[in-house]
Amino acid sequence: MTWTKRYDQFATSCKLRQSSEKLERYILRRAKKGQVCEIEIDLREFNREIARDRTDRMIVKRQKRHSPNWMKKPKG
Repeated sequence: MTWTKRYDQFATSCKLRQSSEKLERYILRRAKKGQVCEIEIDLREFNREIARDRTDRMIVKRQKRHSPNWMKKPKG
């Protein structure tokens, strides 16, 4: 299947994150056109595909919060 403007409008109306839109596009690319089928998704492959341009703010916040220097008090 192909991604259309209708899907963009749906994603916008549901306020999906950019990463959720990319997952939906990834699934649609692997679906067979005109057939109902079950798709088993390997999320490791998907994560590698989007890793270079992922800018999910929640992930960035979690990484900063869990960094080793987050709890240390500044010297001085």
